[in-house]
Amino acid sequence: MAAAARLKRDVPDPGDRLRGWIVRALPQGRGLPAGAWERRHRGLLAILWIHVAFVPLFGITMGYGVGHSALEGMLLMAAALAAHSGRLGRRMRSTLCSVGLLTASGLLVHFSGGFIEFHFHFFVMIALLSLYVDWVPFTVAVAYVAAHHGVIGVLDPEAVYNHPDAIAQPWTWAAIHAAFVLAAGAANVFTWRISEEEALRRENVERVTEAALAKLPLDDLLSELLRRVSETVGAELASLWLTGPDGLKLRAVHGAEVPGAPPCLSLERGLHAEVVARAEPVAVAEVEPGELESELHRAAGARALAGAPLMVEGGLVGVLDVASRRPRRFSETDLGLLQLVADRIGPAIDRARLYEEEHRIASTLQRSLLPKRLPVVHGVDLAARYLPAGDAVAVGGDWYDAIELGSGRLAVVMGDVAGHGTEAASLMGQLRTAARAYATEGHSPATVATRLNSLLAGLEDGSMATLLYLELDVPSGRATLVSAGHPPPLVRRRGGAVEYLETKPAAPLGARAHTVYAEHALEIGAGSTIVLYTDGLVERPGESLDDGLDALMSRFGSAVLTTAEATCRDVLGPGEGPLRDDVAVLVVHLVDVPGRSLRGEYPSEVTAVSSARRDLERFLRTAGVPEMELQDLLLGCAEACSNAVQHAYGPEGGRFRIAAEIEAGIVRVTVSDDGTWRRFNEASGGGRGLPIMNAIVDDVDVRRTPQGTRVTLRKLVGEASDDRAA
Repeated sequence: MAAAARLKRDVPDPGDRLRGWIVRALPQGRGLPAGAWERRHRGLLAILWIHVAFVPLFGITMGYGVGHSALEGMLLMAAALAAHSGRLGRRMRSTLCSVGLLTASGLLVHFSGGFIEFHFHFFVMIALLSLYVDWVPFTVAVAYVAAHHGVIGVLDPEAVYNHPDAIAQPWTWAAIHAAFVLAAGAANVFTWRISEEEALRRENVERVTEAALAKLPLDDLLSELLRRVSETVGAELASLWLTGPDGLKLRAVHGAEVPGAPPCLSLERGLHAEVVARAEPVAVAEVEPGELESELHRAAGARALAGAPLMVEGGLVGVLDVASRRPRRFSETDLGLLQLVADRIGPAIDRARLYEEEHRIASTLQRSLLPKRLPVVHGVDLAARYLPAGDAVAVGGDWYDAIELGSGRLAVVMGDVAGHGTEAASLMGQLRTAARAYATEGHSPATVATRLNSLLAGLEDGSMATLLYLELDVPSGRATLVSAGHPPPLVRRRGGAVEYLETKPAAPLGARAHTVYAEHALEIGAGSTIVLYTDGLVERPGESLDDGLDALMSRFGSAVLTTAEATCRDVLGPGEGPLRDDVAVLVVHLVDVPGRSLRGEYPSEVTAVSSARRDLERFLRTAGVPEMELQDLLLGCAEACSNAVQHAYGPEGGRFRIAAEIEAGIVRVTVSDDGTWRRFNEASGGGRGLPIMNAIVDDVDVRRTPQGTRVTLRKLVGEASDDRAA
């Protein structure tokens, strides 16, 4: 059914219709902004002050006494001075200015003996006083002239008129001037109304345009736009529907709650279908709840609707609608404004959608190029965070990595590519890959930085990046640091002392082709925590870099260092709205490892078996276990770990743990998991791990429970082993 068929032609009361027409026809006297009112008031006061000086001189010229003329001038001066007073309100000051101007007009008529026609001067006054956009001074002007022509013009026509016919027939001329007054007043009212409507329209459009041009996330942008649209046309509900394969789908709403999932509308019938078909605004003055196509409008109790097509580059992409909970006729002005708003919203939505898409692509690319997980290294607790900027153009340059180098060594890297967006994210991925390759090849930190600099300089596109490369020997707590223009790392010692690690200033990667990067030897020590970060964490608009560094040091110094994950949260601090720049943080905590025991937890992955083996090897060597027994224990532990990885969990994976301790010459190594093993089946070719473990250690204990499996290996080492052999 067409929307026009839904329009109910109600017959309002004639009195209500007349009152409504009068209200629509007359200006509302909404007032002016303070600045505009002051400018107009100063202009009218200038005209009044000219009369203050001219009227007495004119009276003297026309033969009136100096005292009489001066007295009249003082009356005008009093009105002008009062209209200047800042203590009085705007309405009082405008009224005083009106009285002064009209008095000046009457005095000119009086001093000229009627040769200056008052009505001409008065018509000019009415036009001037309508500039106040206020009924009071305008009414004063009309009443003043009506009294002058209707009372004084009849009682003393010679004081008002200079024409013999007017003096002889004052009532006739009073009627003629009354007609002129009405005509002039009506003309001014009409002009005033048009000016007021245009000003209101311009104000509403500016309000909507201001919101449409705001750089906001799409949801916030639509919420603000719909709020302003509903206020502009005086509707209780505003909603935005975007076209899709199944019709129109609700994208945003103001003034109502969405009932469940965002509803959809077919384009077969109803107001929205007609808007789409005609590609022009459509209004329905009154509609019954059962005739509403949208569940949203039914739930909100809508009784009147208006909609406008949403166009982007000549194509219709949706419908903007407003609704009222009472029957009403949306005027042509309302529909025109609604269409104008829709024209403003269309490009804004298109821009915001592209903006969000760019943000999503850059952020997704950035995250995909960062490490999926950090390595598990015995004696080190690692955690990292990456927070994308709220602005799409500020995403894509920050990165971090942690690289296990073997023999208890770990390299941690933090970098920041100059520029933003997908290009910066792509370059970041190249640098991270190259840094990992150079590090695993065994190059020193300075060599890694030098090669990365050569790589970036060779691109010849002006690309630059800052870099912080820290190579850490975990057992000894010694570290080597190289910085390429990056903010210094922050360390908190075991005793609680917090300091920035000093580095020799060096140019960022790519700035100069032959930069020499210096290495800095550091003593970190067990129990210490290091924080690497990018400049987005310490740089804030309107604040100095020193303030940001001091704030970071304060947060880090007051943090309770329980885990690296908790330290990340404390260092980042509370969120304060969307970030202006992306932020990366990497926390390295050197845990205290007891000398006679080892504890470790690893993901149920094949690569984790090597990590567990290296941790056990470092522990056994530190404890002085002889080489032959050490190798037997490493092989037995590797078999137990491999079984846990292969047999304990399904495709979803899990974690396994190792624990080792030495007591009275006996090494006890336990590998445990939380899964359910299948039993060894040697006939099927599997299950060789248990015989190997029995052959190389002194005792193997396997315990299976519904909660998991625990394999314990025991072996005599050192003197205890020699005593047994003897």
